[in-house]
Amino acid sequence: MDLYITSDSNTTGTVSVPGQAWSTTFSITANQMTLVPVPSNKAYMGCSDCIEDKGIKITSIKPVVVYSHIHHSARSDATLVLPAESMLPLLICLQVQSLGIGILEMEVAQLTKTQLILSRIQVYLMFT
Repeated sequence: MDLYITSDSNTTGTVSVPGQAWSTTFSITANQMTLVPVPSNKAYMGCSDCIEDKGIKITSIKPVVVYSHIHHSARSDATLVLPAESMLPLLICLQVQSLGIGILEMEVAQLTKTQLILSRIQVYLMFT
């Protein structure tokens, strides 16, 4: 597996697979990409119906963006990881209930940098 890590600031961090007792450090120059290879025996899950301790943890001093690509045998997968700050405000639907034809009541949580707001809203659907 390869991790391509970048940031708009100079920063440092650590990539680890805690369940496999593996870690490495990285350093990023602003607006440049750093390649961090993760050994396949530490990250690759060789079974389709199993649980393994191969979760990857990435920590850094300043926010980073990570693109990961894993390729092994006839499989390939990729993931884009964005800093939590870029996702705010975040709106999460916790529950939906139908109040009749075309009317939904939703319980939502909105996460901002400073607070968590829980609210209940009604959504009216229009059919043509």
